[in-house]
Amino acid sequence: MAPTVEADLMLPPVRDLSPEESQAFFDEKAQTLLGISGAEFVRRYHAGDYDAILDDPEHSDLMYMAMFLPRDR
Repeated sequence: MAPTVEADLMLPPVRDLSPEESQAFFDEKAQTLLGISGAEFVRRYHAGDYDAILDDPEHSDLMYMAMFLPRDR
């Protein structure tokens, strides 16, 4: 069934983030969820520190953060 007009009106507006806002969001999430900076998460991720636990449901915060990383590597 297609969404109704009323349901569409209930969605919040979408706003693109500037690069600075995006970085601040990423840093805040890393700090809140993992207790480290965004840069530290990226360093550990690329070093392979999370490889063994990345898809473990008990560490879902890691997968959440990994979804924000660019896929060009």
